[in-house]
Formats: sequence, structure tokens, C-alpha cells
Amino acid sequence: MPPDWFDTDKILVIDVESTCWKGQPPAGEQSEIIEIGLCWLNVMTKQPEGKRSVLVRPSRSKVSPFCTRLTTLTQADVNQGIHFWEACLMLQEEYQIVATMMPGTLPVSWAHCSKFSAESSGNRESN
Repeated sequence: MPPDWFDTDKILVIDVESTCWKGQPPAGEQSEIIEIGLCWLNVMTKQPEGKRSVLVRPSRSKVSPFCTRLTTLTQADVNQGIHFWEACLMLQEEYQIVATMMPGTLPVSWAHCSKFSAESSGNRESN
């Protein structure tokens, strides 16, 4: 039996954009999350509801021209963002995201880099 908070009518979809380069990153830089996008997917209508985007200011990398072409985000855009840990706390509160996996839940990622970006962005925040 699912817990009381489990809503089978909607799925919270989370997508991230990360800094990237054509080829290897410059010395001393590595991929970091620069945007977190969320929306509820209505299972019945298959339509997104309540789209939300949060810009994240990278602390160990810059947005490359390649990244801007891919994501449309510029360094000036992400300079207006918040720290990754602030975004996580804010979204956890807004969406009542459970910090640990509950029995019967299924984490889903579009690509392996999404998981890697989340882990590396979360582990390096120091400013």
C-alpha cells in the first residue's frame, strides 16, 4: 500500500541543465548544474502542469559558448541564480520532496550525466 502522500495521478518530473563544453572542460572546471526544471505530469491527461525553473549559479565552472548554444543559458543568466544547495532546500520545501528514497519509489533520469551532475554539484558547494 503506498504511503498517504503518494499521489498516483501526478508525477514530479525534474530536469537539469549543466555546464558543458565541446570536448574536454577547461583546466580546473567540471560540469555543474545551472538550471533545475520541474513540472507535474498529469498521468490521466499526459499534460505538464505547474512548470518551474530555477537558475543555479555555478561555483567551479563557466558557461561556454557551446553550452549556450545547447541550453540557451548564458553566464549572465546563471550569475543571477542561487547556490545549488539553496535551490535544493527551496524546491524540497515547495514540492515536499522526500530527501531519501521511500519504498515503492522509482528514480528516473534521462541520462547518466543528470545523476552525476546532481551528485557533483551537491558535494562541492562551499561558498
